[in-house]
Amino acid sequence: MPDRSVPGSTRQFTSQLLQGYQRCLSLVSGNFSVAQSSGIRLTLAVSGGADSVALLFGTLALMRSSRDDRLSADRVQVLHVNHGLRGLQSDDDAEFVRELCESLNVDCQICPADVQALRGAVGSESLEEAARRIRYEALQSRIQDDPSECLVTAHHQDDQAETILHNLGRGSGLRGLQGMTPVRRLQNGVPLIRPMLMISRKTLKEFLQNEGISFREDSSNEDPGFTRNRIRHIVLPSLEKEVHSQASRNIAAAAQQVSEALDCLDQLAGRILADVVLEQTSDSCRLHRERLTDWPEYLVRHIFSVLWIRQHWPRQQMQALHWKKLADCAVDGVPASCSFPGGIQLTIRGQLIHLLKNPKILG
Repeated sequence: MPDRSVPGSTRQFTSQLLQGYQRCLSLVSGNFSVAQSSGIRLTLAVSGGADSVALLFGTLALMRSSRDDRLSADRVQVLHVNHGLRGLQSDDDAEFVRELCESLNVDCQICPADVQALRGAVGSESLEEAARRIRYEALQSRIQDDPSECLVTAHHQDDQAETILHNLGRGSGLRGLQGMTPVRRLQNGVPLIRPMLMISRKTLKEFLQNEGISFREDSSNEDPGFTRNRIRHIVLPSLEKEVHSQASRNIAAAAQQVSEALDCLDQLAGRILADVVLEQTSDSCRLHRERLTDWPEYLVRHIFSVLWIRQHWPRQQMQALHWKKLADCAVDGVPASCSFPGGIQLTIRGQLIHLLKNPKILG
């Protein structure tokens, strides 16, 4: 029987968060060989905003009440990345998180990151992209390569819907339409998990309100200069008003179906690559072109996207038109030479496809 003394919004939030953790940890245990006997250490990325503060309080509540030996509240720590983008406001956010963790008896590390200095050096990136990249670099630098450790972020259902709409507008293919996955591996091998992907912003805000939990408001979230803010404040509200009141939930649910279909396609693409790839290094890949021509063009596109992932080549700027051009070149054999975002050069000689990253730098 549920505890009637607990507000319904709190029960709903913690129940959904538990389901999210169970789903993520099941995937982690199956795909990342997490040490089952020693328990799981959760490193929470906490900005001080409503989403991450709800994640912190909800996680602590779950872990302190859990009967699972793998889940223990003393195996939770917090990382906060201070971008310094908003001057004193950013410093105040960092201090808020530090004091909050101290009151909760949770270990906290503050990671400085100067995105403003980076922005001038990376002309092809927007401030949003630079901030995201630096944030993950800072988080990874503080996490040990421990088989029992997971980085946890507070991305939720509305974030998922925003991501999918953003990707769709930019010309992404199926992989972009799956949005954020519940689990992915960071460059240093540590799993990143997102247990709140099926929790709405409304639900977590109600949880914070009913529990009397304070949080920081990020003024940059209202800046219409950022693409995501325009999607959040204009596009999604219009969809929910004019199309369906549960548009965000429905978009996130569709993303889950796309993700399941992609799993099947990835497995098929992997088997084809095993037959097609002749030689492979971190910067170079040679493929047998004729063995690709028997497959439909859309599958050839997907095979290349899987190859890009395996090679750890940049996919951020690869749009649908790039994947189509790549597949067309591979199947038709023309043009014999072509360049793609991220410094990838394709060369075709007869039945040999050669993909080379940064050929000018490599000489």
